[in-house]
Amino acid sequence: MKLDDLKGKKVLDYRIIDNSEEVNVEIILENNLYLKINLTNLPVDAISIGKRKDYL
Repeated sequence: MKLDDLKGKKVLDYRIIDNSEEVNVEIILENNLYLKINLTNLPVDAISIGKRKDYL
């Protein structure tokens, strides 16, 4: 499966899984699809959190 397969899918829910060794974000999409991202080894500048001012 490719990231392109997730385009246009609605986000139904998400969860943050934080155990002693890893931090994961799991985004649950429609049609039983999910995207799991392991944040543990990403460089700090690869993650940004904010509030969008406009919607494309």
